[in-house]
Amino acid sequence: MRALSPEAIRLDSKCERFEQDGAAGTVRVQLADGSMHEGRALIGADGVHSAVRRQLFGDGAASYSGCMAWRGVIPVEKLPAHLVRPVGTNWVGPGRHVIHYPLRGGKLMNFVGIVETQRWMAESWTQRGTHEECHADFEGWHDDVHSLIAYIDVPYRWALMARPPLPHWTQGRVALLGDACHPTLPFLAQGAVMAIEDGFVLGRALAEVEGVPQALQRYEAARIGRTSEIVRKSTENGRRFHNPALADAEGAAAYVDREWSRERIAERYEWLFRYRVDEVDL
Repeated sequence: MRALSPEAIRLDSKCERFEQDGAAGTVRVQLADGSMHEGRALIGADGVHSAVRRQLFGDGAASYSGCMAWRGVIPVEKLPAHLVRPVGTNWVGPGRHVIHYPLRGGKLMNFVGIVETQRWMAESWTQRGTHEECHADFEGWHDDVHSLIAYIDVPYRWALMARPPLPHWTQGRVALLGDACHPTLPFLAQGAVMAIEDGFVLGRALAEVEGVPQALQRYEAARIGRTSEIVRKSTENGRRFHNPALADAEGAAAYVDREWSRERIAERYEWLFRYRVDEVDL
Protein backbone atom coordinates (compact mmCIF):
# COMPACT_ATOMS: atom_id res chain seq x y z
CA MET A 1 0.00 0.00 0.00
CA ARG A 2 2.81 2.43 0.85
CA ALA A 3 4.35 1.68 -2.55
CA LEU A 4 1.25 3.28 -4.09
CA SER A 5 0.96 6.06 -1.53
CA PRO A 6 3.67 6.72 1.09
CA GLU A 7 1.13 8.39 3.39
CA ALA A 8 -1.48 5.65 3.05
CA ILE A 9 -0.96 4.44 6.63
CA ARG A 10 -1.12 6.92 9.50
CA LEU A 11 -0.82 5.74 13.09
CA ASP A 12 -2.13 7.46 16.22
CA SER A 13 -4.95 9.05 14.19
CA LYS A 14 -8.27 9.01 16.03
CA CYS A 15 -11.44 9.53 13.99
CA GLU A 16 -13.72 12.21 15.47
CA ARG A 17 -16.43 12.57 12.85
CA PHE A 18 -17.20 12.27 9.16
CA GLU A 19 -19.48 13.84 6.57
CA GLN A 20 -20.70 12.59 3.22
CA ASP A 21 -21.12 14.67 0.08
CA GLY A 22 -23.52 12.77 -2.15
CA ALA A 23 -23.22 15.21 -5.05
CA ALA A 24 -19.42 15.04 -5.08
CA GLY A 25 -19.31 11.33 -4.29
CA THR A 26 -16.89 11.76 -1.38
CA VAL A 27 -16.54 11.23 2.37
CA ARG A 28 -14.53 13.57 4.59
CA VAL A 29 -13.09 12.41 7.93
CA GLN A 30 -11.97 14.72 10.71
CA LEU A 31 -9.26 13.38 13.00
CA ALA A 32 -8.66 14.34 16.62
CA ASP A 33 -5.78 16.60 15.56
CA GLY A 34 -8.23 18.65 13.47
CA SER A 35 -6.97 17.46 10.09
CA MET A 36 -9.44 16.49 7.37
CA HIS A 37 -9.07 13.63 4.89
CA GLU A 38 -11.22 12.88 1.86
CA GLY A 39 -11.92 9.71 -0.10
CA ARG A 40 -14.54 7.82 -2.08
CA ALA A 41 -15.52 5.58 0.85
CA LEU A 42 -15.05 5.24 4.60
CA ILE A 43 -14.75 1.82 6.24
CA GLY A 44 -15.18 1.94 10.00
CA ALA A 45 -12.93 -0.86 11.24
CA ASP A 46 -12.51 0.87 14.60
CA GLY A 47 -13.62 -1.83 17.01
CA VAL A 48 -16.34 -2.39 19.57
CA HIS A 49 -16.32 1.30 20.59
CA SER A 50 -16.47 2.46 16.95
CA ALA A 51 -16.84 6.22 16.48
CA VAL A 52 -18.02 5.59 12.92
CA ARG A 53 -20.79 3.27 14.09
CA ARG A 54 -21.84 5.76 16.76
CA GLN A 55 -22.28 8.53 14.18
CA LEU A 56 -24.08 6.22 11.75
CA PHE A 57 -26.54 4.72 14.20
CA GLY A 58 -26.36 6.77 17.40
CA ASP A 59 -25.92 3.76 19.66
CA GLY A 60 -24.70 3.80 23.24
CA ALA A 61 -21.88 2.05 24.99
CA ALA A 62 -21.21 -1.67 24.70
CA SER A 63 -22.54 -3.69 27.65
CA TYR A 64 -20.63 -5.98 29.97
CA SER A 65 -21.26 -9.60 29.00
CA GLY A 66 -21.05 -10.96 32.55
CA CYS A 67 -17.69 -12.61 31.80
CA MET A 68 -14.13 -11.51 32.44
CA ALA A 69 -11.01 -13.09 30.97
CA TRP A 70 -7.66 -13.98 32.45
CA ARG A 71 -4.90 -14.07 29.85
CA GLY A 72 -1.22 -14.86 29.85
CA VAL A 73 1.56 -16.61 27.95
CA ILE A 74 3.98 -19.22 29.26
CA PRO A 75 7.37 -20.31 27.87
CA VAL A 76 6.81 -23.99 27.18
CA GLU A 77 10.10 -25.04 28.74
CA LYS A 78 8.62 -24.12 32.12
CA LEU A 79 5.70 -26.52 31.76
CA PRO A 80 5.45 -30.21 32.63
CA ALA A 81 5.98 -32.32 29.51
CA HIS A 82 2.41 -33.66 29.42
CA LEU A 83 1.05 -30.11 29.02
CA VAL A 84 3.22 -29.34 25.99
CA ARG A 85 1.11 -30.65 23.14
CA PRO A 86 0.43 -29.20 19.64
CA VAL A 87 -3.33 -28.99 20.25
CA GLY A 88 -5.84 -26.67 21.86
CA THR A 89 -7.19 -27.94 25.17
CA ASN A 90 -10.50 -26.78 26.65
CA TRP A 91 -11.43 -27.25 30.32
CA VAL A 92 -15.12 -26.62 31.03
CA GLY A 93 -17.01 -26.20 34.26
CA PRO A 94 -19.94 -24.39 35.87
CA GLY A 95 -19.55 -20.65 35.43
CA ARG A 96 -16.06 -20.72 33.88
CA HIS A 97 -13.73 -22.39 31.42
CA VAL A 98 -10.06 -22.45 30.39
CA ILE A 99 -8.45 -22.91 27.01
CA HIS A 100 -4.74 -23.18 26.25
CA TYR A 101 -2.86 -23.72 23.01
CA PRO A 102 0.67 -23.23 21.61
CA LEU A 103 1.90 -20.03 19.96
CA ARG A 104 5.02 -19.00 18.00
CA GLY A 105 5.76 -22.40 16.60
CA GLY A 106 5.31 -24.07 19.96
CA LYS A 107 7.62 -21.78 21.95
CA LEU A 108 4.83 -20.28 24.05
CA MET A 109 1.59 -21.58 25.54
CA ASN A 110 -1.35 -19.19 25.48
CA PHE A 111 -3.68 -19.31 28.50
CA VAL A 112 -7.21 -17.88 28.57
CA GLY A 113 -9.49 -18.37 31.56
CA ILE A 114 -13.07 -17.08 31.35
CA VAL A 115 -14.99 -16.41 34.58
CA GLU A 116 -18.59 -15.33 35.09
CA THR A 117 -18.42 -12.48 37.59
CA GLN A 118 -19.77 -9.04 38.41
CA ARG A 119 -16.76 -7.96 40.45
CA TRP A 120 -14.51 -6.99 37.53
CA MET A 121 -15.94 -5.00 34.65
CA ALA A 122 -13.03 -2.84 33.45
CA GLU A 123 -12.27 -3.32 29.77
CA SER A 124 -8.50 -3.33 29.39
CA TRP A 125 -5.88 -5.54 27.79
CA THR A 126 -3.18 -4.20 30.12
CA GLN A 127 -4.76 -4.45 33.57
CA ARG A 128 -2.54 -6.67 35.67
CA GLY A 129 -4.01 -9.15 38.10
CA THR A 130 -2.23 -11.47 40.49
CA HIS A 131 -1.52 -15.17 40.40
CA GLU A 132 -3.34 -15.50 43.71
CA GLU A 133 -6.52 -13.97 42.29
CA CYS A 134 -6.37 -16.17 39.20
CA HIS A 135 -5.82 -19.32 41.28
CA ALA A 136 -8.77 -18.31 43.48
CA ASP A 137 -11.05 -17.94 40.46
CA PHE A 138 -10.32 -21.58 39.59
CA GLU A 139 -10.33 -22.99 43.09
CA GLY A 140 -11.01 -26.73 43.04
CA TRP A 141 -10.02 -27.14 39.38
CA HIS A 142 -7.51 -29.71 38.14
CA ASP A 143 -3.86 -29.36 39.15
CA ASP A 144 -2.91 -28.90 35.49
CA VAL A 145 -4.93 -25.67 35.35
CA HIS A 146 -3.12 -24.38 38.43
CA SER A 147 0.25 -25.40 36.98
CA LEU A 148 -0.51 -23.27 33.94
CA ILE A 149 -1.54 -20.32 36.10
CA ALA A 150 1.58 -20.62 38.25
CA TYR A 151 3.89 -20.30 35.24
CA ILE A 152 2.16 -17.32 33.61
CA ASP A 153 4.59 -14.41 33.57
CA VAL A 154 1.95 -11.71 34.15
CA PRO A 155 -1.76 -12.62 34.39
CA TYR A 156 -3.83 -9.91 32.71
CA ARG A 157 -7.58 -9.52 33.07
CA TRP A 158 -10.25 -7.67 31.18
CA ALA A 159 -14.00 -7.51 30.84
CA LEU A 160 -15.65 -9.00 27.77
CA MET A 161 -18.00 -6.44 26.21
CA ALA A 162 -20.89 -7.30 23.91
CA ARG A 163 -23.51 -5.86 21.56
CA PRO A 164 -26.41 -7.43 19.69
CA PRO A 165 -25.78 -7.84 15.94
CA LEU A 166 -26.62 -4.73 13.92
CA PRO A 167 -29.46 -4.96 11.36
CA HIS A 168 -27.52 -2.66 8.98
CA TRP A 169 -23.85 -1.71 8.51
CA THR A 170 -23.89 0.86 5.74
CA GLN A 171 -25.15 4.31 4.82
CA GLY A 172 -24.17 5.73 1.46
CA ARG A 173 -20.40 5.62 1.16
CA VAL A 174 -19.76 4.52 4.75
CA ALA A 175 -19.68 0.92 5.99
CA LEU A 176 -18.48 -0.97 9.04
CA LEU A 177 -16.16 -3.95 9.32
CA GLY A 178 -15.11 -6.41 12.03
CA ASP A 179 -15.84 -5.65 15.69
CA ALA A 180 -17.34 -2.30 14.73
CA CYS A 181 -20.43 -4.11 13.41
CA HIS A 182 -20.37 -7.62 14.90
CA PRO A 183 -18.35 -7.80 18.13
CA THR A 184 -18.59 -11.32 19.49
CA LEU A 185 -17.64 -13.25 22.57
CA PRO A 186 -14.57 -15.44 21.93
CA PHE A 187 -16.30 -18.79 22.42
CA LEU A 188 -16.15 -19.82 18.75
CA ALA A 189 -12.71 -18.26 18.18
CA GLN A 190 -14.03 -16.39 15.12
CA GLY A 191 -13.59 -12.68 15.93
CA ALA A 192 -10.45 -12.03 13.90
CA VAL A 193 -11.59 -14.50 11.24
CA MET A 194 -14.78 -12.51 10.66
CA ALA A 195 -12.81 -9.30 10.14
CA ILE A 196 -10.51 -11.00 7.63
CA GLU A 197 -13.52 -12.46 5.80
CA ASP A 198 -15.19 -9.03 5.82
CA GLY A 199 -12.10 -7.47 4.26
CA PHE A 200 -11.91 -10.06 1.49
CA VAL A 201 -15.60 -9.79 0.57
CA LEU A 202 -15.47 -5.99 0.78
CA GLY A 203 -12.52 -5.99 -1.61
CA ARG A 204 -14.43 -8.22 -4.01
CA ALA A 205 -17.50 -6.01 -3.83
CA LEU A 206 -15.56 -2.82 -4.55
CA ALA A 207 -13.82 -4.53 -7.49
CA GLU A 208 -16.87 -6.29 -8.95
CA VAL A 209 -19.83 -3.99 -8.29
CA GLU A 210 -20.22 -0.67 -10.05
CA GLY A 211 -20.68 2.32 -7.73
CA VAL A 212 -19.35 2.57 -4.16
CA PRO A 213 -22.73 2.78 -2.36
CA GLN A 214 -24.00 -0.23 -4.30
CA ALA A 215 -20.80 -2.17 -3.59
CA LEU A 216 -21.07 -1.47 0.16
CA GLN A 217 -24.69 -2.61 0.21
CA ARG A 218 -23.77 -5.84 -1.57
CA TYR A 219 -20.90 -6.39 0.88
CA GLU A 220 -23.30 -5.99 3.80
CA ALA A 221 -25.87 -8.32 2.26
CA ALA A 222 -23.24 -10.98 1.63
CA ARG A 223 -21.85 -10.91 5.17
CA ILE A 224 -24.55 -9.97 7.66
CA GLY A 225 -26.27 -13.34 7.90
CA ARG A 226 -23.08 -15.28 8.57
CA THR A 227 -21.65 -12.85 11.11
CA SER A 228 -24.92 -12.51 13.01
CA GLU A 229 -25.12 -16.29 13.26
CA ILE A 230 -21.55 -16.48 14.59
CA VAL A 231 -22.36 -13.90 17.27
CA ARG A 232 -25.39 -15.92 18.37
CA LYS A 233 -23.57 -19.26 18.27
CA SER A 234 -20.64 -17.86 20.26
CA THR A 235 -23.00 -16.83 23.04
CA GLU A 236 -24.59 -20.29 22.96
CA ASN A 237 -21.17 -21.93 23.22
CA GLY A 238 -20.39 -19.87 26.32
CA ARG A 239 -23.48 -21.24 28.01
CA ARG A 240 -22.44 -24.74 26.91
CA PHE A 241 -18.94 -24.36 28.37
CA HIS A 242 -20.32 -23.04 31.68
CA ASN A 243 -23.34 -25.34 32.10
CA PRO A 244 -24.39 -26.18 35.70
CA ALA A 245 -24.53 -29.87 34.68
CA LEU A 246 -20.72 -29.80 34.89
CA ALA A 247 -20.79 -29.29 38.66
CA ASP A 248 -20.42 -32.98 39.61
CA ALA A 249 -18.46 -35.83 38.06
CA GLU A 250 -21.40 -38.04 37.06
CA GLY A 251 -23.43 -35.24 35.53
CA ALA A 252 -20.35 -33.78 33.85
CA ALA A 253 -19.42 -37.09 32.20
CA ALA A 254 -22.88 -37.53 30.72
CA TYR A 255 -23.02 -33.90 29.60
CA VAL A 256 -19.60 -34.02 27.91
CA ASP A 257 -20.39 -37.34 26.21
CA ARG A 258 -23.54 -35.79 24.78
CA GLU A 259 -22.37 -32.28 23.90
CA TRP A 260 -18.95 -33.31 22.57
CA SER A 261 -20.06 -36.31 20.57
CA ARG A 262 -18.81 -36.41 16.98
CA GLU A 263 -22.27 -35.50 15.68
CA ARG A 264 -22.68 -32.48 17.97
CA ILE A 265 -19.19 -31.22 17.18
CA ALA A 266 -19.87 -31.46 13.44
CA GLU A 267 -23.18 -29.64 13.87
CA ARG A 268 -21.58 -26.80 15.82
CA TYR A 269 -18.41 -26.23 13.82
CA GLU A 270 -18.34 -27.64 10.30
CA TRP A 271 -20.49 -24.86 8.82
CA LEU A 272 -17.85 -22.34 9.93
CA PHE A 273 -15.10 -23.93 7.88
CA ARG A 274 -17.04 -24.63 4.70
CA TYR A 275 -17.59 -20.93 4.00
CA ARG A 276 -15.75 -19.56 0.94
CA VAL A 277 -15.07 -15.84 0.74
CA ASP A 278 -14.14 -16.21 -2.93
CA GLU A 279 -17.43 -17.87 -3.84
CA VAL A 280 -20.07 -16.11 -1.72
CA ASP A 281 -22.67 -14.38 -3.90
CA LEU A 282 -22.50 -10.60 -4.20
